[in-house]
Amino acid sequence: HNSASVRGMIPAGAEPWSGKMSEDISVTFDTEGVYVYECTPHKMMAMVGVIQVGEATNLDDIKASAADKKASFMLNSDRLDEYLAQL
Repeated sequence: HNSASVRGMIPAGAEPWSGKMSEDISVTFDTEGVYVYECTPHKMMAMVGVIQVGEATNLDDIKASAADKKASFMLNSDRLDEYLAQL
């Protein structure tokens, strides 16, 4: 597994990241907002996560992008929506 930010699903101006397979990664969040990340080889199974830093200033943008992202999920298609609903 790895952790990688999802293009278009992090705050504007935030630094994207992409960890290597089976290696620990450390990410510093300097920009307030919502960050969506995925396990690259398992993204079709909706192996995703959501991090909120401070106020969810970009939540509407993330929710708009979620529909496109969900189209690539073969399993667990509601997972991302469920996570975003908790914010």
